[in-house]
Amino acid sequence: MQGTARFVEVLGLRLCVREWGEGGTLPILALHGWLDNSESFAPLAAHWPGQRIIALEWPGHGLSEHLPASADYHLYNALPLLDALLDRLGLRQVALLGHSLGGVVALIFAIARPQRVERLLLIDALGPRTEPPELAGGRLAEALRHHTAIARHGVRRMQGLEQALAQRAQYGLLPGVDAVARALLSRALRPVEGGVVWRHDPRLTLPSPYYHTEEQVLAQLRALTVPGLLLLPSEGLVKSRAYLPERLAASGLACVELPGGHYLHTDAPEACVVALARACGVSVT
Repeated sequence: MQGTARFVEVLGLRLCVREWGEGGTLPILALHGWLDNSESFAPLAAHWPGQRIIALEWPGHGLSEHLPASADYHLYNALPLLDALLDRLGLRQVALLGHSLGGVVALIFAIARPQRVERLLLIDALGPRTEPPELAGGRLAEALRHHTAIARHGVRRMQGLEQALAQRAQYGLLPGVDAVARALLSRALRPVEGGVVWRHDPRLTLPSPYYHTEEQVLAQLRALTVPGLLLLPSEGLVKSRAYLPERLAASGLACVELPGGHYLHTDAPEACVVALARACGVSVT
C-alpha cells in the first residue's frame, strides 16, 4: 500500500511524509525507528483504511534530506522539528504513534507539548537508553573518536538488496515478514553504477555522546500527562528490560502485550490496529 508521498520544508530541511487514509476523528502522526523509513507503517495502514495516518521520514532517513555537517542527530533535536512539522501540516493536535526510537521521541514530545498530543501510542519503546553517571566521561571520548573516524570512510557500494539485507541485520533487527523487510530496505537504498548504496546518513550509526541516568528518565515519565498505550511485543526489546515495571508505573500508560517481535506493527499489523483503535476510541473500518 503506497499511500501518497510529498515533500515539505521544515526548519530549512526538505522532509518526506507519506499519508494513507482520509477518515478518522483524529489524525495519527507516525514516527519510525532508527535506520527505518515510512514503509514500516504501510502494513498498519493497509489494515486501517478508514484512518488518516501520516508517516514522517526523519532527517537522514528514507527520502528526507540529511542534516548539515554542523548538526547532529541527538533525539532532543527532534522536538522543535516535530513542533514545526505540525504547524506546517496544519495540525493542531494528533495521536502520536512511535516505534522504537520514534517511540522515544514521541514520548518526550508528549511530555514537552502535551497540548498537541491527544493520545500517545508506543510500540516497543518506553524512554531512552540509560547508563550510570560514572560512565559519562568515557562516553564522550568514545563518541568523539567515532565521529572523527567516520569522516575518513567513503560511501561503500553493495551489490544489491541481498547484501544490504545481510549488512542491515548487523546494525539491528529487521521485520520478521520477508516481504516487509525487503520493501523497507528497498526504500532505504539508492542505485549507483555497479550496485546500490544506503540513503541514510552514515552519522546515524555513530554512538551517542550522552545517555540519561535512570533517575532522569523516571522523572520525565512522571511528568507525562497524555493518556496512551504501550504495545509490548512478547519477544521485543522492552519486555526483557529490568526497568519495565517501574517505568510503566511512572508513565501511567496502559499496556497491551501481543505475540511478536520488535517490529510488531509489521509482523502482526491487524492485532496492532485493533489495540490502537481501542486506545483511541475509534473504529477500525
